[in-house]
Amino acid sequence: PTAAPHTPRVIAVGGNPECLALSPDGRYAYVSDADRPAVSVVFIESGAVVDKISTQHEISNFVIGSSGARLYGTSSPPVTGVDVIDTGFMP
Repeated sequence: PTAAPHTPRVIAVGGNPECLALSPDGRYAYVSDADRPAVSVVFIESGAVVDKISTQHEISNFVIGSSGARLYGTSSPPVTGVDVIDTGFMP
């Protein structure tokens, strides 16, 4: 049997979403915005943006730590270094 077609859901998270990481439990998505220094927190089940985390720079790439408590992000030049972002996630 063929699966029924599924219409993708679009979740508005900011002007220019650039990078996405999932929490270790798969319940939250963290999405950076290339146009402003912030990361949107999306509760996957509802598709709602439940928080916006301010950052020091516009984050172009990031990974989430194994516990989910921190994101580690990089920005475009001239910024050098790594932003460490507390997610507030407690496993």
